[in-house]
Amino acid sequence: MGDLTTHGGGRAKRFSWTCHGGLVEITNENGRRLSYHLDEILKIYDWIFQNFGNGWFPLANNVAKLGTNDEIPGLGVAVLS
Repeated sequence: MGDLTTHGGGRAKRFSWTCHGGLVEITNENGRRLSYHLDEILKIYDWIFQNFGNGWFPLANNVAKLGTNDEIPGLGVAVLS
């Protein structure tokens, strides 16, 4: 389990995570919980690594642009890939 803080533009958010039974559960500072299968996370990681290597990558999660396939490559596009 871990307690972390996001990095970004003065709007850092705290969250915690646990891993059990092939699931990673993330709880944000408002108590909202999301669960992801480890294989989903590895697929996203693989896409990011193939496109950006070990370098920084953009969040790129504009919902309108993602919905029309106009968003730049980044985490948002990786999640939907």
